[in-house]
Amino acid sequence: MIIAGYRFDGEALLARLVYRWHRHCLALLLLAALAVLLSLNPFWFGDTTIRLTAPPDAVVTVDGHPWSPVVRAGRRRFVATMPDGRRSWSDMTLVAGITTTVRLGGGIGVTVRPIPPAAPGLHIAAVMPDAGGWRVVSQPAPGAAPALPQQTMHIGSESSSRLVTIDAYRGLADQTQVAGRLVEALARQEPDIGLALTMRGWPGHTRPIDIADDVSRLVLAPDGATVALVQPLDGGEQLTLLTPREAVPVVAVPGTIVRIIWQPQGAACAVYSIDAGRLALTLVRARPTVAAVTVGERASMPDGVVMPATWTDDALWWLNLDDAGESQLWRAQLAALVPQRVAPLEALAFTMAPDGAVRFVRRAAAGLEIGRMRAGVIEIEAVVDTVVMGTDLTAFWRADELVVLAGGRAWLLMLGA
Repeated sequence: MIIAGYRFDGEALLARLVYRWHRHCLALLLLAALAVLLSLNPFWFGDTTIRLTAPPDAVVTVDGHPWSPVVRAGRRRFVATMPDGRRSWSDMTLVAGITTTVRLGGGIGVTVRPIPPAAPGLHIAAVMPDAGGWRVVSQPAPGAAPALPQQTMHIGSESSSRLVTIDAYRGLADQTQVAGRLVEALARQEPDIGLALTMRGWPGHTRPIDIADDVSRLVLAPDGATVALVQPLDGGEQLTLLTPREAVPVVAVPGTIVRIIWQPQGAACAVYSIDAGRLALTLVRARPTVAAVTVGERASMPDGVVMPATWTDDALWWLNLDDAGESQLWRAQLAALVPQRVAPLEALAFTMAPDGAVRFVRRAAAGLEIGRMRAGVIEIEAVVDTVVMGTDLTAFWRADELVVLAGGRAWLLMLGA
């Protein structure tokens, strides 16, 4: 071959390369052949038997082909499509010679409703579950007139109402509904007492309770029987639990307490704190005995975003990174307060279903994926592509509802069957 007046002998060049580096060439050829064989699903993978559970009217496919009870082993995608267009799918690695159970529910319907801020010029700063509905905190948007006040709303399934007392006390008041009865906690200056806590809805408590030390915020338990008081200390803050019988200082944490999530029965709370760029999660047991332990730590996340967590009757569940940087589902039972790793899972929010499955919502290229995990196997039930996914995206789960918050905007996702 002659190029620009120069003669190139390709055969001689190849022979010299093979002669001088024959071992390297042989190794590269073997690796290339192995990669090709693996990509073609080698025959020695064998077959596996499938035990399928799916709705009777669902059309089930495996990698786009009609499913059969015997499937070639390897990585496979099972999809169930319902007559109305709903779909669910699961990616599974099948092992030859082992019977595998595949459960597909056929997908769920999702209704998406934007949550407006309480007034023009405000944006949504926080959302949390609240007494059968949602508590939505609206604050002045960046660049808005600073005279606009914060407004807190309770949004239920049929109505919404302004929580005037909470706004007026700026973190020093909280309220909840217990069997139709309003329970309120108010921290304020009282004549001849100083800073005191006034309880409304506690039987037999009509006089203010002297709490002596300063209080930066307070949070009522859902059962209305306990108040978590956050009190400033040098270099940190202290959490005190107040009941009709006593006030018990429980734990002091460095930095600032940014969120408290109560167990629905009021037996414990999860406390998030930030100090020097580190986010910590502390599990506090309120009864039958008081105890506290830090169960998770990680580098601070985007503003307002914390480690997702949820409660069951006897345990706190949360997501955090392991030593290898992989997101894992963890659990600590209230009786022992010992963190235990459960399974790999990455999600914005999750909850525990009555059947033991983990229901979750997570980011994906196509939008928000809503799914469930059983025995380590993930099934995607719906994809929502109408929500803006910013870096500060966070989500909260309550029963069959999700609230997604990002960039000062919020959306309510109602999950159907």
